[in-house]
Amino acid sequence: MTRFNSETFSSLLDTSFVGRNFEQYQLVSSTMDIARERSLAGCAHGTIVLAEEQSAGRGRQGRSFYSPDSENLYFTVVLRLPIDAHALLSIILAVSTIQACRAVGVGAAIKWPNDIFIEDKKVAGMIVDAEIFQGDRVALAGIGINVNGTPSEHPDLKTSAISLKQVTGLVVSREQLLASFCNSLEKNLGISSSILQEEYRKHSFLIGRSIRVKEKDTVYEGIAVDIAQDGGLIVQIVDEENPRKLIAAEVSIQPNY
Repeated sequence: MTRFNSETFSSLLDTSFVGRNFEQYQLVSSTMDIARERSLAGCAHGTIVLAEEQSAGRGRQGRSFYSPDSENLYFTVVLRLPIDAHALLSIILAVSTIQACRAVGVGAAIKWPNDIFIEDKKVAGMIVDAEIFQGDRVALAGIGINVNGTPSEHPDLKTSAISLKQVTGLVVSREQLLASFCNSLEKNLGISSSILQEEYRKHSFLIGRSIRVKEKDTVYEGIAVDIAQDGGLIVQIVDEENPRKLIAAEVSIQPNY
C-alpha cells in the first residue's frame, strides 16, 4: 500500500486557499475530530485534514464509515464562510466530488442529499457539521471516497458499495483525485447558486424517479421532481396536490421502476 504523497498533491493544486494548509496522519479516530480541534485553534480557511485510516469514521445519521488503511480518501475540509454559502454547501460539495471523479475518468451521480453513486452502488459520502466558534461560523466537511479499495469485502457492503478502481480496472491517483476536488471546490465556492443548482440537477440520481421517503417515523412514496435552491429535494407525494420540500430525510429508489 502506498502512502499519500503530499508533495505530489500540492504540485497539482490550482487554488489560493483550499488545500494550501494540509495535515496528514496515518491513523486517527476521525478526521472530523482533528479538524474540529484545528478550527478551534484558528486554522486557515480551506485547511484539509487527511488520514490514511480512521478507527471511528462516521457518516450521516450517526452511522460508522468503513475506513481501511491507505486505499481510499478520508479527509475533512475546514471552511469559514458567510451564512448564505453555508446553506449551499451540500450542493457545492456534491458537485465538486462529481467533478473530481470525472477528472479521473469516472462518471457518477448524486443521490440526494450528497452521496455519490456509480449505477446503484455508493462510491463516496460526506457529512457537514456547521458550528459557531467565538462568533466565527465554521463548516467541517468530512468526505470519504472509495478509490482503490474493494469495499465489497466488508460484509455490510457486499452489494452496496464500489470503488473507482473497480470501475476503471486501474489504480487511481489519490493525489490527483484530491487535488481535482480542491480545485473544483474553490471554483464552485465562487459561482452563482443557479449554476450550482443546474449542475447538481444534471447529475442527480433521483430526479424523475419513484422514491420511498422515511422522515422521522413516517414512510411515504412519491416522485423526485426537482432540487431547490437551498439543496432541498422537491417531491410530489402520492395523493397530495402540492409538492413537498425535503430538508432531512432518508430516501431510497422504489423497486420495479
